[in-house]
Amino acid sequence: LDLAFPPTEAGTGGRVVADVTAQLFTDLPTYSVRGRTEALDVVALLDLPPDQQEILILVCVQELSYAEAAEVLDIPKGTVMSRLSRARLALAARLGIK
Repeated sequence: LDLAFPPTEAGTGGRVVADVTAQLFTDLPTYSVRGRTEALDVVALLDLPPDQQEILILVCVQELSYAEAAEVLDIPKGTVMSRLSRARLALAARLGIK
């Protein structure tokens, strides 16, 4: 799964999420997380609200720092941190992880 995207302008996180989402669906049979092939992980991610999908993709998939994600989304760094916390909890619940 190749998730290399060019740098984005502030406030364009939605486009990045759309690009990554499209690629995840294209690569479902071979999508791998920590050595497992798990289409359900992608489905669980896509079941989250858009703001939670966006922050998980930027920080956890694209490995942007909190500051970089804040710049892309044009939101404060603290908002990135709180959205990420809620998104991680929601994703864990959907995957049955406690």
